[in-house]
Amino acid sequence: MANHKGKVFGDDRDGFITIPIIDENEVRDGRSERIKVYNKLIRDKIPQIIEDNGKKAIIEKVSGKEYLDLLNAKLGEELQEYLDSQSIEELADLVEVVYAILDYKGVSRQEFEDIRKQKVEERGAFQDMLLLKEVIDG
Repeated sequence: MANHKGKVFGDDRDGFITIPIIDENEVRDGRSERIKVYNKLIRDKIPQIIEDNGKKAIIEKVSGKEYLDLLNAKLGEELQEYLDSQSIEELADLVEVVYAILDYKGVSRQEFEDIRKQKVEERGAFQDMLLLKEVIDG
């Protein structure tokens, strides 16, 4: 919920809040604005896309731990979107967030790939489609 001039507006369905902002001038003109509050990390070109659609994007540049926290939240969001849709496009979004986390941590894609390959050598991949049902102590 949001508070505007002492009144509470909106709801938190779908992870954002819709707030009708009405001032006296807009009421006289018969207009009002709707604001969707996201507070989430977005791709670099999204503000321009929003503005090209005749809307105004309010953005803030983040850094440090806040950026990593937002990347981690975005990772969960993209994972859920992939699980819900099974879409390859959502899977690509998930990988893009992984790449951003690697960049933040100073790990090159080649280093990451080397780590992945080492894990495959040591523990295997998922090619055999194995389900571990139980482990029984000796």
